[in-house]
Amino acid sequence: MLELTRVGPAGGPFGPARTRAQPYLWPFCVGVRLWQVQLSPLSLSLISTMASLDDFCLRWNDHHDTFFSAAEHLCRGDFLTDVTLSCGDRYFSAHKLVLSVCSGYFAKLFASRRAPPFTQTIVYLKDVDPKHLELILSYMYRGEINVREEELMDLLNTAKGLQVKGLTDAGDTDLPPIR
Repeated sequence: MLELTRVGPAGGPFGPARTRAQPYLWPFCVGVRLWQVQLSPLSLSLISTMASLDDFCLRWNDHHDTFFSAAEHLCRGDFLTDVTLSCGDRYFSAHKLVLSVCSGYFAKLFASRRAPPFTQTIVYLKDVDPKHLELILSYMYRGEINVREEELMDLLNTAKGLQVKGLTDAGDTDLPPIR
C-alpha cells in the first residue's frame, strides 16, 4: 500500500494537519506496481490542487524489501548485471551498485576506475575462495546467510579483506566522494 503523509503545518479540505507519525493513507486513485506508479487523471488533478494547500510525503512501505528482492532476482537471472567477479575457476555476475553499497573495497574500486558505457567489468579476486564469495554475494543481496561453524572464521577473514559492511568492523563505511 502507498502511504501518504501530510508534511505541511496547515489543515486542508481533508481534515486537520497530521504529523509525520500519523500517516494519511490515500484510499483511491493511486496504484503501485513494482517499477512504476500509475496515477489516474483524477488523482493528478487532486494532487495538484492539494499541493497548493499542503505538502505530502509519498512512502513505499516495503521499498527496501522489494528493491533487494528484485535485485537478487535480476542477479540470479543474470539480468542487468554490469560486473563479473572471478575467483578460482568460478565466475559470478553482480551489480556494481549493490557491491559498492555493501563493500568499501568495491566502492573504492569502482569509483577509481570508470569503465566506458556498455562494457562489462571483470574483477579478478586472488586468494578468495569461490565458496566464500558465493556466500558473501548472497549476504549482500539478502542480508543474511547460514555458515557452518568450521568455515566461519575463514569467511569473516575474506569479508574483512573485501570490507563487507555488517560482517566486519571496517572503519571506512562511507561511500567515496562523487566526482
